[in-house]
Amino acid sequence: MSMVFCIGCGKEIHETATACPHCGAPQRVVAQAQVVEEKAIPEGIKGWSWGAFLLNWIWAIGNNTWIGLIALIPYVNIVMAVVLGIKGREWAWKNKKWDSVEHFNRVQKKWSFWGVILVAIGAVLGIALAVGIPAYKDYQSSASDAAFAKQMEESQATNPQSMQVQDRVMTEDAKRKVVLRGSTLEVFANEQLLLNGTKIFDGYRMQIEKTFTVDDADVALIANSSGGSGCPSTYIFVTVKDNGVVAVTREFGTCSDIFETNQSGSTITVSMPNLSDGGESFFIYKNADVYNGMVRE
Repeated sequence: MSMVFCIGCGKEIHETATACPHCGAPQRVVAQAQVVEEKAIPEGIKGWSWGAFLLNWIWAIGNNTWIGLIALIPYVNIVMAVVLGIKGREWAWKNKKWDSVEHFNRVQKKWSFWGVILVAIGAVLGIALAVGIPAYKDYQSSASDAAFAKQMEESQATNPQSMQVQDRVMTEDAKRKVVLRGSTLEVFANEQLLLNGTKIFDGYRMQIEKTFTVDDADVALIANSSGGSGCPSTYIFVTVKDNGVVAVTREFGTCSDIFETNQSGSTITVSMPNLSDGGESFFIYKNADVYNGMVRE
């Protein structure tokens, strides 16, 4: 045993004494040495912690490392997760009581194991949802189309006149020029729509998509494309009647270049995706005009 001198009265005292037995003065040198010894990190404690990195704030609660709750703050959480990965083991050793280094390492290995397992499960679920949701939407769309087709077949069987109009899909050549009730409808230089050589509409990149027969008239659906990705296409209907009357509807659409048409009697329905909300929009042609999702008699 060694002796040291009291920093208060100068008398000899034992080195482990926290206060002088003669004058009562606290021995701060000894106290400081004890603090340093208490905070010392033994071998095998420092190192990267996958448990703290992957589970961050959950790991922090389980290891009394409350600074880790910063990982709950958006944008800061990624940085804090990395900090926990680097310093987490040291903080956990200081903040919680452990039986031994072996006990500490055994518990931290369990945290790392479950962190990897939970992240792997999350990744598998994410991939499953990314694949499954679009597939389910396609299934719903196919089921809806099948139901609509069945409804139209039943309608035609009970009322043959309800399907008197023919929906004609255009070939590539016919997308430039068609004959409607004896009149020639032609897309000229991509930008002008001519009827018997007379301009009836100015566009940008036009093509004739489909033609229909409606009562005493022929009807053409025209796509007008901007050529850009912001609004790929809008549409118009051109109607030519037996008596020579020509009508051009207003431009309509949702900017989508994907559409479907269905026809019942003198009504033509054009459906297309609504790019703004992800739903579906409907446009109704009737009496040589077009309306948004409704029919005006």
